[in-house]
Amino acid sequence: MSPSKRTTLSLKSSTAVSAPQPAAPVAKPDTVVRSKVRHRTAKRGGIRGMINSVWSALSGGKTFYQSATSSQKFKTPTDPGPNGANDEHPTLRARSRYAKANFGWYRQAMRQLANNVVGYGITPIIKYPDLAKLHKLWASEADARGKHDLAGLQWHIMETVATDGEVLVQFRDRLDGDMFSGVPLQLQLMTADYLPIGYTQQSPSGNWIVDGIERNAIDRVVNYWLYDRNPLDWRGTFASTPKPVRAANICHVYWPETIQSERGAPWGAAILNAMEMLRDYQQSEVEKKALQSKFTVVYSKPESADLTNAGYDGDEGDDAEINFAALPAGAAVEAPEGYKPELVDMPATDGNYEVFNRFALSEIAVAIGLCVEQITLDFSKVNDRVYRAMMLEVARFIQSIQWHMMVAQFLLPTYKRFVSAAIMAKKWTPPEGARPEDYMMVEFMPPAKGHIHPIQEVQAFMMAVQAGFTSRSKVAAEFGYDIEEIDMENAADSQRAQVAGLAYSPYDGWRDQPLTPEMAEIRKMQQQAVMDAIQKMAEQDMDIAA
Repeated sequence: MSPSKRTTLSLKSSTAVSAPQPAAPVAKPDTVVRSKVRHRTAKRGGIRGMINSVWSALSGGKTFYQSATSSQKFKTPTDPGPNGANDEHPTLRARSRYAKANFGWYRQAMRQLANNVVGYGITPIIKYPDLAKLHKLWASEADARGKHDLAGLQWHIMETVATDGEVLVQFRDRLDGDMFSGVPLQLQLMTADYLPIGYTQQSPSGNWIVDGIERNAIDRVVNYWLYDRNPLDWRGTFASTPKPVRAANICHVYWPETIQSERGAPWGAAILNAMEMLRDYQQSEVEKKALQSKFTVVYSKPESADLTNAGYDGDEGDDAEINFAALPAGAAVEAPEGYKPELVDMPATDGNYEVFNRFALSEIAVAIGLCVEQITLDFSKVNDRVYRAMMLEVARFIQSIQWHMMVAQFLLPTYKRFVSAAIMAKKWTPPEGARPEDYMMVEFMPPAKGHIHPIQEVQAFMMAVQAGFTSRSKVAAEFGYDIEEIDMENAADSQRAQVAGLAYSPYDGWRDQPLTPEMAEIRKMQQQAVMDAIQKMAEQDMDIAA
């Protein structure tokens, strides 16, 4: 081929004309005609891959979605699927546990998640008083290890899910007489180490096991394949092959990354590298500060001095040597004639240290679902209005964790198992006419969130109830209380007050009581507090506008 001859490759569009096809055979009454359908998938390489490569070269590598570009400037990772990266979870768990043990910011973030999601406990609102009393008694001895009540177990579940990515809770049946409440049930918390990653195979029943979780043909979990002991903690000998445990006896608590994720990853996986680099930077600044707290002296010898490393030996006849290597704090040393000591200026601290540190910590906080002030507990840079706006955003995430994970995956299954155990042990009998959905389904009440401006927020609740926009039950739940318990306590207090001849505002007839000077002073103080709060809000609005 001559050098001047050019070979070009052109892609022409053509219209496909189907060739005449033979007539399909007529099926006989007792003959079944099966059509063979050939499924093709687009793969890298081959004719289709070559055509795509040529087209990409001719079009300049442009794609409709800019993020779909194959430019080497951007990383194009391989999609592992919903469970293809599960073998990395043990490494992530180990690093997350190490970070919680050694990095103060990370440890605080894990605790803050548990404090905000669980706090002093998410409690069920049980409308049967005898069942509620039995549940309260059982909750105090629910821990199989005997360390916590049910609320304490919730707190540790939430903290461990954030640190490790997942927690297993096994329902343990007990013998008659083991429990003070009489309900033969306890909860055993297990770390993710009990559920082996990589145990993927077909079970004897024909179901597939993926990373220790067995599902049937309709995608329902039927078994969890667990070790008898924690393989990282047990020093004796035990069967290294996991055994199946019925899914009805296990609560697998985790936040799935995808809708098909079988296992949970540590919540700080996205920022573990950044956090370690931040720790290195902080340590470097601390070392720099340590150097700044000391001083270094450089001295020059006179020309007549000994130039060896022995130092100045003093004048002839002197008994003492002058040593510049080590000087005690506060010491004054007379330098020999001709020596010129000079102080060395140490490097200054990075002027952007505080700004950079806050920015880096903000990335850690946001990745976990919090704001940076919740990690540092430094609220000096925000006012109450900004804080309230931040807490509203964080509250949406916290509520989603409370209802979609803690309640759905742990609290509601545990409550149903408790009721079943109480009925089977004849410790509680459903009332006549009660249906299972009446006593098996229950509402849960999260812990109170607290108030930034109690007077303003309580008055807003009062106005909303009076206008019919909400109910006393919902307002009581915002405070973390059960309205039925409040009404019973108010009734008891009212009866006791009437016997004692006392009159308080929540009770009947308080408006008809004579206004004593003490009550008048209290009302005056309340009105003044309201006026002060309104004035403060107005001043803040003026500052923001300015």
